[in-house]
Amino acid sequence: MNLSRYRFTLWLLSRFKIPMIGFCSPKLVELSKKQIVVKIPLGFFTKNHYGSMYFGAQAVGADLAAGFLGYVLCRERGLDSGLVFKDFSAEFLKRPESDVYFVCNQGLDISNQIDESLKSASRITRPITVNAYIHYSTPQQEEVSRFTLGLSLKVKTRSSTV
Repeated sequence: MNLSRYRFTLWLLSRFKIPMIGFCSPKLVELSKKQIVVKIPLGFFTKNHYGSMYFGAQAVGADLAAGFLGYVLCRERGLDSGLVFKDFSAEFLKRPESDVYFVCNQGLDISNQIDESLKSASRITRPITVNAYIHYSTPQQEEVSRFTLGLSLKVKTRSSTV
């Protein structure tokens, strides 16, 4: 997987297709077939009046972690898909007072969901978990929230480019 290519794709998406994402200035930190890590910095557009990350910005991070991983896994296989969220639940554990890293490590589950949609030619919905951390990959790493999103995916056609 070409990380810089998908960073550019995320930038295009956040500027021209879904500007709400652009306000959060997300950064693609890690990307593999198994896991994605998206960072949303704590800043002017993402901070609430208490100085912690607004829950709407956290929702954007969870959306990106699950949805962008699904998008990338389809693109890597040369597939187009209709990807939406059917439901969303959040558990806020602690106020995030610094940059937040959204981690989804269910890439294999999403790949299986893609296979199932290909076989059945129908929309498949599965729960995907995203965990949010501050101080990611440091000894001070701390989980601040947990999200479960109903990722609903239907593989539509095979695209001509990968």
